[in-house]
Amino acid sequence: MNGPATTPTRPAPLRLLAGVLALEALAVLGAAVLLVVEVLVDVPNSLVASIALIALTVLAFALGVVLVIGVWQRRAWVRGATITWQVLQIGAAWVILQGDMAAWIGWVLVVLAVIAIVCVLHPATRGALRDRDGRELDAR
Repeated sequence: MNGPATTPTRPAPLRLLAGVLALEALAVLGAAVLLVVEVLVDVPNSLVASIALIALTVLAFALGVVLVIGVWQRRAWVRGATITWQVLQIGAAWVILQGDMAAWIGWVLVVLAVIAIVCVLHPATRGALRDRDGRELDAR
């Protein structure tokens, strides 16, 4: 045995970020399942539009999974992608809050987006995310 493992532990903001992104991905998966059930149970106004919406929702779920994996593997590109995703979440929350849907869903999206943005901008997260050469982002 040569000593302790060389992989440092993940800082708390990075773990929280991975958890928030995983929760968002699961929520998008739930939305995709609900859309499929709705198409099967009810006659949609446009079947093509319904299928396209389901496909986009599944694609958004896949993006969420890729983000979680990227955070867990400490990939540097995750920072920009996560901020972009959270801005889109805030936009979705705005539409929900302005519409006649359940307002609490919009507020949950806003809170999760703010938590994720704070986590991704946290110095411990910036230090934990490295480029391919193992250099810290701030060392360039």
